[in-house]
Amino acid sequence: MSLNNLESYGEQIKDINNKINNLENKLDKILMLLENDIKPISNKMKYHIDFVEKLFKFPFSFMYKNNRLGNE
Repeated sequence: MSLNNLESYGEQIKDINNKINNLENKLDKILMLLENDIKPISNKMKYHIDFVEKLFKFPFSFMYKNNRLGNE
């Protein structure tokens, strides 16, 4: 194995290590977002869904009951 091959392998290993470090940094950012930002947003969405369900509960139940009464 020549010295040039060893230097080439050394550069490839450095490149791979840099890529791994970049991936680890990106994963850390993703985990931080998931742990901190997604939960509050999900809670906000739950409140929105609850609001919409309450808002439309009466009209839907009214239409459903009237439709069933008309079909019987």
